Amino acid sequence: MPRVIYIVATFCLLTFAPGAQADDFEDALNAYRAGDFAAARAKFLTLSKDGDTRAMHNLAHMYRKGQSVKVDLDRAFKYFEYAAKQGFNLSQFQIARMYRRGQAVKANPEKALYWMRKAANSKYARAQMTLGIWYDQGVGGPRDPVQAMMWHVIASSYAKGKMKKDIVERLAKLKEDLSHSQVAKAYRGSKKFLVNKRIFD
Repeated sequence: MPRVIYIVATFCLLTFAPGAQADDFEDALNAYRAGDFAAARAKFLTLSKDGDTRAMHNLAHMYRKGQSVKVDLDRAFKYFEYAAKQGFNLSQFQIARMYRRGQAVKANPEKALYWMRKAANSKYARAQMTLGIWYDQGVGGPRDPVQAMMWHVIASSYAKGKMKKDIVERLAKLKEDLSHSQVAKAYRGSKKFLVNKRIFD
């Protein structure tokens, strides 16, 4: 998965497609950065029709934030969902949050957990940390402190800066409630992920 940076939540900014499509995506980003949201939206829409998941994700983000259009969570969900089904992890993360919060769809903790696990399978520390928190809270199923710790350990391998510090602090608290055997199990699971780069399909 490509490295990404963010403008308000998870707006995909880096170009990683070859040729003309990359140039078109960069043009759309330049319009967005300049505050010309109408032009950016039009360009992202054209790219999304060609199957560009980055453009779909950014278009969804603009509908969610009401940039050049009225806030439209239904359309935002539609674009996030399409990109998510194509494997775009930022959109998988957003779909999970929308199912968790009941935005544009009926709240569904089980589907929220499903999509967050999909997003966490990539090197996306934010999704991995969130998944760990959800397991600790029992979102979408029984509370599972071992899974919670495992995903925090995984996230700590990819996170940087303040996020990494927050994860380390949460790990210390999680360890206090676990036995030695549970801690060992969590670390075995994290090692399996870091070696195989995947746990869940």
